[in-house]
Amino acid sequence: MKDKLAIACSSACMIHCLLLPIVIGFSTVGFFGVWLTEEWVHQLMLLPVMLLAALSLPGAYNKHKNQWPLLLGGLGVSVLLSAFLVAESLETILTVLGSCLLIIAHLWNRNLSLRFMSNLKGSQVAEQG
Repeated sequence: MKDKLAIACSSACMIHCLLLPIVIGFSTVGFFGVWLTEEWVHQLMLLPVMLLAALSLPGAYNKHKNQWPLLLGGLGVSVLLSAFLVAESLETILTVLGSCLLIIAHLWNRNLSLRFMSNLKGSQVAEQG
């Protein structure tokens, strides 16, 4: 469940970053468009992304023991954070890259977690039989 929500949040960041210049270009959004470009909105969007990565990836690692989703997710969060430190011209590229890394990490993590649960159920059935 956490991975699905994390994928949605990361996707929302990416969509926001890609569509914002188009929306602003139409200049029909007025105050709403100005509000979407504020730095605090970007920081606010990053909070659930980081929180869900911190809640989902390490806990699942403890079960399935594959470090790659955790490392990929950590890299994705680092790339997203670095977008705040670079020139605005690189911000979109880094946000899309970081979001893609996180989405892949959560998809991979979810797949491994489902396999782990399936194997766990299979071994419980074998013990009972």
